[in-house]
Amino acid sequence: MIARLLKPLLPLFACLAIVGCGPDGAEETASAPVKDLAIEYIVLSNADNPDGAWVGLDGRSWVTPLRYPGRVDAGFGPVTVLGLPATAEDAQTAICPLLLNSDPMQTPVGVLARMRTLVKGNSSAVFDLAETFPQLSTWSRDVFWGERGVRIVDTLSFRMGQRAQSTFNWELPAEGPYAVSEEENRTLVESPTAAYIIQADEPIKVTLTEPTAENGLEYTLLAIKTVGLPPELKVILRVIAR
Repeated sequence: MIARLLKPLLPLFACLAIVGCGPDGAEETASAPVKDLAIEYIVLSNADNPDGAWVGLDGRSWVTPLRYPGRVDAGFGPVTVLGLPATAEDAQTAICPLLLNSDPMQTPVGVLARMRTLVKGNSSAVFDLAETFPQLSTWSRDVFWGERGVRIVDTLSFRMGQRAQSTFNWELPAEGPYAVSEEENRTLVESPTAAYIIQADEPIKVTLTEPTAENGLEYTLLAIKTVGLPPELKVILRVIAR
């Protein structure tokens, strides 16, 4: 199914480029201007490596039970390691990507997605999601993917006089097992198929909730929650195939 979806989308990579950072944060240099696109849902991968990283990007400007603007699905070849299956008809109910004081995002007026291709097989996109919460002055979600994995960077700031506890939610595959450990300034979540590395510039708490009959989940929920109420925040999630 994924291969069938990816094939007609691969020509996009020939025309989009910008200067930016690859999945490891290294600066990349490219030759063409960035493109602003209004997208609903699109799946992209590296045409040269069908077993490499792919991402599904949701740019819909409305909230539905299945999808939220700015959602990111990701995997390696046929294996989904982050988010839900790449097609809406196969998807289960999704969870809101960001909660502020337990409140979900609002339907925005519009969400811009900037698609870009970098050199050395790395590509990226960025979402402008500030309109999804009235408390926010900015919220950008940068997504980088390439041979070495997927990297998602959330950067947000609150309007003057506004503060909230921020919780970023991610769906992981239901099957594990998962191991969680702390390493210096990062949290490491490991499974047989992927490693998830989480970092932030403010204190955070990382929790995993596995599906049970009681909670009704059909996936393992990864929650990244701020300990305090910071006015600005950057959270980095990196996913590497195992």
